[in-house]
Amino acid sequence: WSKGVSSEMVVLGQGNPCATSSTGSAAVQTVKVIPQMALGSFDGGLTKYSTVVQIVNTSGAAQSIMGNFYDEEGATLDNVPLRVGDSTITNGVLPATSIAKDAVLTISGGGTAGAGTLGWGKITACAGLSVSTFFELRNGSSNVLYSRVGVAASPANMSSFLIPRIRELATGLDVGFALVNTGTQDATLKAELKDTMGATIATK
Repeated sequence: WSKGVSSEMVVLGQGNPCATSSTGSAAVQTVKVIPQMALGSFDGGLTKYSTVVQIVNTSGAAQSIMGNFYDEEGATLDNVPLRVGDSTITNGVLPATSIAKDAVLTISGGGTAGAGTLGWGKITACAGLSVSTFFELRNGSSNVLYSRVGVAASPANMSSFLIPRIRELATGLDVGFALVNTGTQDATLKAELKDTMGATIATK
């Protein structure tokens, strides 16, 4: 899902949430990327998207996380509020936040008929945490759920990946994916499309 030049980089300006953790694997800092966040309506209010990020602490002890959220151009996502429990993120930065043992922290945004926004996120955490994301598409007025899709977060230094393509011609459904360059330089991408026998159909 993502291509990073800097492997598991520290989120600048926030420090290390694992600095005061116990020694061992629990003190290892990792970065997980949420490659796309769909928030609001992209069809004038007929439907609306929301994104939910769930972070589960499976480490056996309390852990700390931090988060940064950006728009498609890499600027701070400060035009869409994100909810974290009873709190609200309005500046695109989640400061160090503790998650109790075996507890779940939920970050969510969108779900309104306001103009749609696309963004992405970066979660800095300690080992023993599971980060997953799902998107919801609902009716703009009745709030009826049309679709819910789960997406696992990816490492910040992923260099290659494979996508199974499932297509439905009758309804026009196809597979899409999002790429985030988390490095400090421009990235060059190469794509290959293969048939079911492994033969290359096209490259770009």
